[in-house]
Amino acid sequence: MADKYISGQKNEEIFSAYLNDKEFGKLGDNASKFIKQLYPDIADSTTIHALKVGGMGLKPDVKVSVEGDETNISIKKGRGNSVHQEKTSLFLLYCKDYLKMDEETRNCFLAYLYGDGTLDGKGRVEDRLEGNDLYEKYRQEIKIIHAFLLKNCRPLIERFLVYGRRGKELNIKADYLFHGQINDGIWCPLDETVDFLVEKAKQQANSDAPTIGPLTLQTWNRNLKGSPKLEDRRYSIQIKWGARILKYIAEINNKYLEKIKNSPALAKPRYFGDNSHGFSNAREIATGLNGCRVRNLRGALLGLINTIFTGTALTDVISCELLTNSKPDIKITIGENTKNVSIFLGKGNSVHQENFLEFLDFCRFKFQMNKEVENALRFIYYGDGTTDGSGKVEDRLKDSSTIKRLYPDKVSIAQDFFDHHRRDLAKRFLVTGKYTDKPEADYVFHGNVENGISISYDSVLDYIESFNGKRNGLLSIGPLSFQMWNRNLSGDKDKEYKRESIQIKWPSMPKRIKEAYAFLKSKEERSKIEGINAEYELVSLLNKNRNNHNPLWVELKNRLNLPANDIYAIRVSRQVHSNFLEQTIYPKSDLYLCKARIDENKLDEFGYVLDEDIIKKDKIFIEPINDSGISCKIPSSNKFTYAKISVNSFIKIFHNYSNARFYGAGASIFVKGDDISLNNNVLSGWGVTISDFVMFLNKELSLTYNTISELSHKDWNQIKSFCNKKIEEIIKNDKQIQDMIFIGKGLFDNPYYAPIIFSKGKLKDNKMPTSFIITTGSGRHKGVYTIIVKPK
Repeated sequence: MADKYISGQKNEEIFSAYLNDKEFGKLGDNASKFIKQLYPDIADSTTIHALKVGGMGLKPDVKVSVEGDETNISIKKGRGNSVHQEKTSLFLLYCKDYLKMDEETRNCFLAYLYGDGTLDGKGRVEDRLEGNDLYEKYRQEIKIIHAFLLKNCRPLIERFLVYGRRGKELNIKADYLFHGQINDGIWCPLDETVDFLVEKAKQQANSDAPTIGPLTLQTWNRNLKGSPKLEDRRYSIQIKWGARILKYIAEINNKYLEKIKNSPALAKPRYFGDNSHGFSNAREIATGLNGCRVRNLRGALLGLINTIFTGTALTDVISCELLTNSKPDIKITIGENTKNVSIFLGKGNSVHQENFLEFLDFCRFKFQMNKEVENALRFIYYGDGTTDGSGKVEDRLKDSSTIKRLYPDKVSIAQDFFDHHRRDLAKRFLVTGKYTDKPEADYVFHGNVENGISISYDSVLDYIESFNGKRNGLLSIGPLSFQMWNRNLSGDKDKEYKRESIQIKWPSMPKRIKEAYAFLKSKEERSKIEGINAEYELVSLLNKNRNNHNPLWVELKNRLNLPANDIYAIRVSRQVHSNFLEQTIYPKSDLYLCKARIDENKLDEFGYVLDEDIIKKDKIFIEPINDSGISCKIPSSNKFTYAKISVNSFIKIFHNYSNARFYGAGASIFVKGDDISLNNNVLSGWGVTISDFVMFLNKELSLTYNTISELSHKDWNQIKSFCNKKIEEIIKNDKQIQDMIFIGKGLFDNPYYAPIIFSKGKLKDNKMPTSFIITTGSGRHKGVYTIIVKPK
């Protein structure tokens, strides 16, 4: 049967049926060559298994398996090949969420794809354009579209050929592209195909049409005559690979065969996951990464790359090299992006060493360290009764704990200095080192190729700056300890030089790195990203299964007494004005329910994801359901912030309490080291005068001071603890404030407060928890004061 008379679906069925349960030695010449390329060591008696798969937005059409080793095949036929189709709205949603497409570029896509003078395809049939007329009218839009396609060519090619719409999410990919029938077709590996097409795209810097190399992006059917049967196709994109597809497939495969002939190890993906090689840890990691594709990594190394290069394409090839005499141990490059990484292994790592006198020079220059601090630091560092290390050997104190016990005042002076400059000191010890001409470290990786955890040094520094756990060593920089390299208590001349070097150690490093990672995960931006994904997932789940078999709908209908039909979930996608707070902010509800009439095809086009932007754009009339606001919590998180309250909002929420402003100021004060000097700024930021604050303290805490300069460290701690407790008591005893903080009721109108919470797959009442704590935001040093209510 001639190729042109066989449909694509039929060709896939014939392909899989021909191979399934067939011994390799009984295959025809062409099929034999293909299978031999996939499985070079296959024996004639080996049985091949093949199964037709596909559909559901995935790229593989046939799965071939030999002795459990599976290969996914994408099958094409014909000369004007359509290699990908999807709804325009879903494609643009992907571009916006993952490729950061801006609104101008999105509008250019819509204008070109509809080609009728509108951005929604609702123009007159007679205004629809094609061919040269289309390209001429939308010449400027095409330039912008082409620039976007070129910039994002690798992830887009992967979507069109390797993964499809859902493959990346489900980790289902096509490994090979096969064109034609099983006994008369050609093929090529898709890894190599992506590389080839990326190069072709780069060579084609300018184009009169939206292209990525030989791939063309177009509307599936422009329906110039307005046929009702074809109208739906105007709302889908199509990617075509033109007449040269056969030439290119042959060229790609020939280059690949030549490559593996010269380097047979490249014939199969390289997987790294054991620790059996005889290299040092950093060298082994560099070896495991260098020359490997992202998609061929597993475990800790994949986690490292995903942390460092967010959103990188899976067919990208990694370059990695060792560095010497610098803070980072390896340099990793993907495309034009390069990051430097420090590698650690073990529990108690020495992270920095340098001459003590050089360190003092740095502190004098960088922090204007005064004589009192320097002398205190010198005295406790040498620990021999002198400030220059010239004391007798027998006078050298044996350890840090002895020095701390004998000279607590001097230790306190030096520790306050370290606390005040904690972040800058940690940056020198971990990121930059002492030399300005060396590369800085961007990330830290603790572990080996089998197990490890990675995190950016910016996040590590955030964690160190906020650290209030156990202190180690003579002095501490958060979880880091500062000490002499070796006290040489015996006076051994061969070890005396070690007394001149400081050593920075990071005890319990794996545990602290995990804590830093957890700290990062609680940061607002990460929570926001994960939260948005959770919201989209819940809205899609509700809108796709609007029936009594969905337990979430059963719960909602019982809770809200909903009608049987025409109820949908809408994601909140914009800020809302709060009349009470007199400002526009994000509300408490992440989604809500509404009555509406929405065509099922339209709902499918949106991927069952409805949000307020879509509702507004498509002019869909909705009637929100009262008390249906839902707060959607991140599935992977057990901790989150209940409320982050600015000064002005705090005063309005707690307006019935005359001392509210003082409580807020007292909760925001600093209680450690030199930071206490910033408390004048804190009071000013809360609109509290020093004299009024002193009167408040004398009355509420029975103190007898005339000015805050008389307050001790202990007093400041007492004030902060008292004010935190007062705020907590007010919240627990005032139902109106409870509703505002935890539900948003009173701050927002329906449907923007959230009486319902969705957490860990279940719906439940959103109410005040049995316990919570009061703390402050991270912007106090910058003069931004916020009261945070979060889980205990």
